[in-house]
Amino acid sequence: WLSPRPGLAGRLSRAFLALLENNGQGLSQNVFKDKNVLFVSFRLDHSDLDGVSLETKKWAEIIDSAGGNVFYYSGQTKLPGFVSTGNGHSYVLAHFKDKDVSEWTNGRVFQEGELEPKDMVFIETRKEEIKQDLKEFVRTQKIDLIVSENVNGLPINIPLGLALIETKEEMGLPMISHFHDFFWERERFRVRPGSGLEKMLERMVGGGEGNQAVVINSFQSEELWKRYGIRAVVAPNVMNFESPSRVSGEQVRSFRQRYGIGPNEELLLLPVRPVGRKNLGQALKLAERLLSKGRKIRLMLTHPAGDEGTVYWESIRTEAARRKIPLIYAPGAAEETLDLATAYAASDIVVYLSEWEGWGNVLAEACYYKKPVVVYQYPVYLKDIKPLGVKFIEVGEIDESAADRVISLLDSPRKKQEMVEHNFRIGRQKFSYGLIYDLLQQVGKDLFRIMPEPQDSGTDIAVKEISPIQGLLIDELNWTESSI
Repeated sequence: WLSPRPGLAGRLSRAFLALLENNGQGLSQNVFKDKNVLFVSFRLDHSDLDGVSLETKKWAEIIDSAGGNVFYYSGQTKLPGFVSTGNGHSYVLAHFKDKDVSEWTNGRVFQEGELEPKDMVFIETRKEEIKQDLKEFVRTQKIDLIVSENVNGLPINIPLGLALIETKEEMGLPMISHFHDFFWERERFRVRPGSGLEKMLERMVGGGEGNQAVVINSFQSEELWKRYGIRAVVAPNVMNFESPSRVSGEQVRSFRQRYGIGPNEELLLLPVRPVGRKNLGQALKLAERLLSKGRKIRLMLTHPAGDEGTVYWESIRTEAARRKIPLIYAPGAAEETLDLATAYAASDIVVYLSEWEGWGNVLAEACYYKKPVVVYQYPVYLKDIKPLGVKFIEVGEIDESAADRVISLLDSPRKKQEMVEHNFRIGRQKFSYGLIYDLLQQVGKDLFRIMPEPQDSGTDIAVKEISPIQGLLIDELNWTESSI
């Protein structure tokens, strides 16, 4: 069963499959073999490059490689690049961009924190519509386990979050809640403690019995425990370090020619969306300082604008033009995994100056693609990533010193190579597919201790026994129960 399944060939290496075979738990302990696993999210679109879709794809590959059958349900389910592409279902009411949901979410509710009768009618009506569709898909595909991808943490479609919780409870299914964001992390979603809305969000986050919370940083695990007494497993963003990227010199030359990058120009890669917290103004400042020192450089922004509007992106574009900074806007460069890999291969250094990230997928990507990084020391980086031993050019304010350190590294091929090889080794140890495989096996083993008992309907099942996970330890990351 560890042979690559149809559609997976080339995505997971023989080395990774060998890692699974040699797993200390043994093949008999694999809990996903022949299990039907459903990923649920607002949208699942690998080509759109949102972090949730990217990480969902990785988890799906890992579960698929372990013999599980992967299914997808979201408001926008476009699966090129995913495994099991024929197993996706789209239901437009599940999307956060659904007109009614968007207007309701962005209206007065989160400003006042209280729910009026008309709000309850809207939530209940929409929840039932989604639940009916979701339960039908779960029944038809005979789902054994649900993986919620941010649905019950970020309240951009509350009816979907509640529909998911009720579907899980009414059908007696175990669930992994993979949280990337929480409502309290976003200013516009902060609500008054004890309000009706806060209690509704608490129900969503809690997930009910037979649910295991998985978060992406230790700040989240601490806050989840503090607020609701929920123990969470911390799982970093990962890359398939067991299968190193291979991009040919010809592919790199073709890519650079396509975007007009000269052979003597240095490419500073910005593999992020143009949104405010990405701090792109500081990237322009770094580019300006490098240009003033005689460096021939270009900036390339790979990810598309749109999720949070285009005002910020237009301001960055205008500012770059005013300062005469050559900025390439190439979201098409990242529409497919191969092109994103080529963008990294064609670059000289990655610029990642975000003020806040839930984890920071770009750092895992840069380690995997063996590229040096200029990084702003945002909180999660300082607490969860830096202690692992990675080596980046750390900056605060972009001053002369920051520019000089970038130049020093670019002008020292040996130092640059030593840095990226070191980071690749750290990545393979600390944020690889193998780590998530082990984590999911431990979580799944505990959740599947639920003993189902058929109800009279012959479709839904009731929970007979539940054994919740208590303080799961992840030795590979040197994280203990005390850290969560």
